[in-house]
Amino acid sequence: MYQHLLSKRPPDGVLFLGFANILNELPKRLQGRAKAALQAIWMADTREAA
Repeated sequence: MYQHLLSKRPPDGVLFLGFANILNELPKRLQGRAKAALQAIWMADTREAA
């Protein structure tokens, strides 16, 4: 449904700001695990791996 939005990777700065916005909305106790999960998705070689 939203594949056209995901067809090109945004610049890294945009990704960082998006991650920061997500983490800011979470309680402090969950931010470490969420950050690790987001980094794993960002660093994945393929979408399937993410």
